Amino acid sequence: MSDKKLTAFFDNVGRTIFGEQIGSTETQIEIKNPVVLHVQPQNDGRMALQLFPCFFREFLIDPNEGVRVKYNKSNIAQCNEEITFNMALTIQYTNMFAPVTTAPTITPTTPLAGPDVVAARRPDPKMDNVIKLFDD
Repeated sequence: MSDKKLTAFFDNVGRTIFGEQIGSTETQIEIKNPVVLHVQPQNDGRMALQLFPCFFREFLIDPNEGVRVKYNKSNIAQCNEEITFNMALTIQYTNMFAPVTTAPTITPTTPLAGPDVVAARRPDPKMDNVIKLFDD
């Protein structure tokens, strides 16, 4: 991670954006795999940090490729000097975008069809509302 230049800035609606800076011009900054930093207070007085990707890599054909986003500098607020980030934040970000390895494909020995198999896979009958992301 040491060779990657991580940066953070505020976008035009006040969200903190964090990611790997891969380019910069006079008018734009290019970020690979940008995330939104979300901080939420806990009941015990501590703060919980969550990272939400600006674009889910699960939608890509090659999820290891990553997403590159160009932000107009006129629409963001940047710090005047470089920031050294906490190691926990850096590790969480790095793990979030670690290369995806595919699990071995398991071929069933019996066909997965028929109402008995569907009922066996779905223990709760209220779970029939399936949201499809893509048309098959």
